[in-house]
Amino acid sequence: MPLSAFALILLAGLIHAGWNIVAKKAGGDARFAFFTSVVMMVVWAPLGFWLGREAVPRWGGVE
Repeated sequence: MPLSAFALILLAGLIHAGWNIVAKKAGGDARFAFFTSVVMMVVWAPLGFWLGREAVPRWGGVE
């Protein structure tokens, strides 16, 4: 397994654990889920676009 894949797995676990801690402290209602989803979209969408703009066109191609 590449080190980058392992790092992404660890990062996902940390984000998930952090989300659960914050949700428990906030009461975890629908407003909390909505606003944190919007914040996560604003934070991660640019990174996803930046990383995917070169990779996505190659998905259907033969290498």
